[in-house]
Amino acid sequence: MSTPPQSIDALRAAIDKVDHHIVQLLSERYKLVCTIQALKRQSGLPPRDPKRETDMLVRRGQWSEEAELPPAMVIEIFQRILAHLPPNPDD
Repeated sequence: MSTPPQSIDALRAAIDKVDHHIVQLLSERYKLVCTIQALKRQSGLPPRDPKRETDMLVRRGQWSEEAELPPAMVIEIFQRILAHLPPNPDD
């Protein structure tokens, strides 16, 4: 049996670093969304913008193709992110 060029443990550690970065980016995104929602409340705008969300999903699908990722997977991930928007305090 030959030795693999990289150990599984090293690759898992690299995945952990990437996952940590993803969580940090999600936190940054969440904070931005909270700020936008506060501005929308102050302006009397609805908390959701279905057209913006649809356009966003299309664009993320295009980005995924450029990154050689399955668009359906990336779109599903962003749909889940949208499903977990910060709660609207007026609800």
